[in-house]
Amino acid sequence: MSATSPICPRQAVPALSKFDRAGALTVVISPLVALMADQVQGMARTGISSAVIVNGMLSMPQRQDALDRVRLGEAAMLLISPEQLRSKAV
Repeated sequence: MSATSPICPRQAVPALSKFDRAGALTVVISPLVALMADQVQGMARTGISSAVIVNGMLSMPQRQDALDRVRLGEAAMLLISPEQLRSKAV
């Protein structure tokens, strides 16, 4: 899967399966903020609500909510922009 291809539910199945079996988090690193939002919204439309985004465009409450979902084990997929990996909060 390239950084520009959307994640469709069929492609998300391995990540979701690992999450269901072992609680494993799948991390997708992408500099394309708009694409990440589209991907998560597309998954939500098909009933997949366990994907979260962390990027510089989020408000602090949105960012905290996403990171809380990861910390609590509620997120199966984390889509994160590269610059966020330098943050000590992540």
